[in-house]
Parts: sequence; C-alpha cells; structure tokens
Amino acid sequence: MHTLRLLNLDPDGTSFLNGSFANGNLYRFDIATGGLDNPLQTINTNSGSLFGASLFGEITVSNPPPAMPEPSTTLLLGAGLLAGFGTLARQRKSSL
Repeated sequence: MHTLRLLNLDPDGTSFLNGSFANGNLYRFDIATGGLDNPLQTINTNSGSLFGASLFGEITVSNPPPAMPEPSTTLLLGAGLLAGFGTLARQRKSSL
C-alpha cells in the first residue's frame, strides 16, 4: 500500500501526478480512467521519501481571488461609519 502525499494537476488538464511518501515514486494518473492500480507513468525519484513536487505551468487556482476594495472605497466606508456613530452619540447625549 502506498502512502500518497501530494496531488498536482498536470497543465494538460487530463492527468494528475501523485507522489508516494513510502517509496519516493511519482505516479501520473489519467483523470478519466483514474484509479491507484493503473498509473500512466511511474517515475522513480531515487529520494527514498517524496515530500512534495512542483510542476511548471501547474494550475493552482480555478477562480480568480476576490478583488480587494480600492483605498478610496475603504475611506468612504470609514467616514460614513464615523458620521453615523457621531450622529447616534449626539442624539443619545441630547436625550439624556
């Protein structure tokens, strides 16, 4: 039984690579057929243990990260909150 440690999508989008911590081999699997019993390719890294791998061109993010608001948007939000809290404080003070 192999202890598989990593999963890397191949840039071709049809296969993925998975490394074995136990024997240091890197296995390439077809996404359509899959299964640990039928790798497309076995690469012996001669490392004894495989702690990680990196592929050039690997797809790492499927969706773009959310955009950060512009500084002016944050400033306007902060000014609005301060004005609102100031108004509440004045109303509260005048009712006492």
